[in-house]
Amino acid sequence: MRREFAEARRVVVKVGSSSLTTVPGGLDVERLTALVDVLGSLRAAGREVVLVSSGAIAAGLAPLGIAGRPRDLATAQAAASVGQLRLVQTYADAFARHGVTVGQVLLTADDVTRRSHYTNARRTLDRLLELGGWARPWDTTRVVDLPEETLRLAMRQRGFEPSAESAGDGGS
Repeated sequence: MRREFAEARRVVVKVGSSSLTTVPGGLDVERLTALVDVLGSLRAAGREVVLVSSGAIAAGLAPLGIAGRPRDLATAQAAASVGQLRLVQTYADAFARHGVTVGQVLLTADDVTRRSHYTNARRTLDRLLELGGWARPWDTTRVVDLPEETLRLAMRQRGFEPSAESAGDGGS
């Protein structure tokens, strides 16, 4: 397995909320920056890096004064709306130190279940990676944040409860 990783052209990294946030809720900037430093070194080594990141809901709890994980959809969406902005800006600032421009692809349940939506989402992601594929040091758009909260909340709206296994971690 290590050999495959060492030879991989594209690396997809999944990061859960607990790796990015503090216990009371809010971003752990030090941990996020350490992660970005590792991903930045992968990028510097010529790899494409796709980051699948949780954390928007958890990052929005403290700024909104919410104690504990929201149980209702409206509160979860409110926390995600605040937390996502903070999460993406923190990623953008941290990756900028490595000369990497961050893009974000928002997905809904339809984007992974309907063929036409999936095809469009895939083309968008591929194009974003292509735009950073030029062999020029100033053109490094290769890191993409795919926030899981978007997908999870869309699934809940349709009456599905995403499992930790299907979502990639135990909580956002």
